[in-house]
Amino acid sequence: MQIGNYLRGLLGYSKAQYAIKLAEVFKDWQRPAASCDLPEDQLRYIHDASKCPYCKSKYGLYEGPRGGASINLFCGNPDCDSRFNVVDPSFGFVGIGQFTGRCPEDFIEHRRKEIADGMV
Repeated sequence: MQIGNYLRGLLGYSKAQYAIKLAEVFKDWQRPAASCDLPEDQLRYIHDASKCPYCKSKYGLYEGPRGGASINLFCGNPDCDSRFNVVDPSFGFVGIGQFTGRCPEDFIEHRRKEIADGMV
């Protein structure tokens, strides 16, 4: 963790402003080709902005299965199709999480139908 991030947290720096700054700085985050651990900056973006760090879609993230303190998040953009496993945000920010590959096919089909029907 960078000392600036720590000080922002102590001083109550707005999470929304911080997430916007992260998005501006990391415009070129690339989706991994295989499952892997996520760097802290991408986890922070997921936690603060509730958006996919790769496509930054207006559709946000959708909750999937959960177990213990972890939760699966699916990118709401069917063209991005990214899935993450992170510590449940209700526990506060914890810098542990993974990119876990593609979303389930039934979720993608359902999202495409919702978008086509104008339900979003």
